Amino acid sequence: MILNWKYRTGYFYSCICFVVLHTNSACATGYNKVAAEINAKIQQEKNDTSKAKLKGALAYEIRLIASSQSIRLCEEEIATGLIYKNYTLCADGYRNKAIATINLNKFSEGMLLFDTAIYYAKLGKDLYYEAWTYSAKAGVYGNRGDFYTAIDLYTKGLVAAETSKNYKMIAILSNNLADGYLHINRNSPLIQHYFELAVKNSLLSNNIPGTALCSANLASEYYRTGQKELAKTELIRTSKFLNLDTIRGYHYAIVHGILSSMYFEWNDLINAENFALKSIQLGDSINISSVAALLTLVKVHLKKNDFRKAKFFVDSLLNEAKREKANLYISEAYKALSELAAHDKVYQKSLEYYVLFKSYNDSVFVADRDQNLINREADIMIAKKEFEIKYDVDRKTLENAKLEQENNTLKSKIIFTIVFSILLVVFGVFLYSSNLKRKKLNLSLRKEKELVESQIRDKEILMKEIHHRVKNNL
Repeated sequence: MILNWKYRTGYFYSCICFVVLHTNSACATGYNKVAAEINAKIQQEKNDTSKAKLKGALAYEIRLIASSQSIRLCEEEIATGLIYKNYTLCADGYRNKAIATINLNKFSEGMLLFDTAIYYAKLGKDLYYEAWTYSAKAGVYGNRGDFYTAIDLYTKGLVAAETSKNYKMIAILSNNLADGYLHINRNSPLIQHYFELAVKNSLLSNNIPGTALCSANLASEYYRTGQKELAKTELIRTSKFLNLDTIRGYHYAIVHGILSSMYFEWNDLINAENFALKSIQLGDSINISSVAALLTLVKVHLKKNDFRKAKFFVDSLLNEAKREKANLYISEAYKALSELAAHDKVYQKSLEYYVLFKSYNDSVFVADRDQNLINREADIMIAKKEFEIKYDVDRKTLENAKLEQENNTLKSKIIFTIVFSILLVVFGVFLYSSNLKRKKLNLSLRKEKELVESQIRDKEILMKEIHHRVKNNL
């Protein structure tokens, strides 16, 4: 896994899908404690909807360790949700019931329950639960190797998460989308884009453990694509996030494992060993697999020619890999054992280990070949989808250009009409004003004329009177 990045599947999938189907059952004691605390709250709660919500929380906690009991609690939560028309309770109940049902190997029934959960989330207009359910459903498909369907579901979930502006869910879905594209061997810039989006939103949600994990994944992607300087810069950020992580649980252990493998790639054997040991120590404390870190330690000590320690860690690796049924790590363990036996000049044993290595390695190759065939089919489907999207985009671009042209023409007509109307109004006001002034002037002239005519009449009367008097005097 460490020398070939395409073999990150088992280890990185567990790293990246850190919320999808991830359970706190890693630590049995803590798990039971959490369940007991929730159960105590259920007994004390009087409000029906609050009690149903607590039952949902308990169902989620025990969904993988007591699936039948979890299903019963989910059904009670759903019943309360239907009575009070609280569709968020229904969505939560169906989602948890789906996970518990799939854990009982009822895949088809579980998928239908996921669809029902999405229906109620949409009915209740709860985008967070819609996104969460899409993420959980996608995780199930991813675990079954159907990454094309997983990517489709993660994308739908991301749309809902971005609409709800829930930064934590955006980070989770972005991270899982990047992982999905990695699994189908897509050399796409989308992988880096989604990892960067995951880091950004994880920071915005103030989720330090999640941010450390996303940052480590981004650093590994930079390294995978040959951007070593960016990878080193991002690793510095990852270390800062690790120092801020006060919980130091699941994510803390996983990030240490990722960093150990990266430091080994850079031939920094001291850091590689330190981070691997820390990852194993933390993994043992919360009962999670440490095969990747053990393999790093084997390779570190082989490179340092410390064959005694290499033998100790390769034995641990082989035992744990067999327990996990991880053929890739079993083959790597036999390869290391073959090298160690050859160093001790036990050539017959070395040959036996090498035969076992080839056997397991061939089984991994066959599985990888089958997966590649599936991936090629997925690539064809994705390429077809991308072509359809491109065709739709081009068609819509032409339609938009035509609509824009029509809008511009209509806009010009409207502007012309408005300007013409304004000019008409101005001209009308001007005519009205001119007519009003003319009327006022005519009225003034008429009054002056009447005044002059009156004065003339008065003068005529006066002249007649004068003539009359003069005549009388004569």
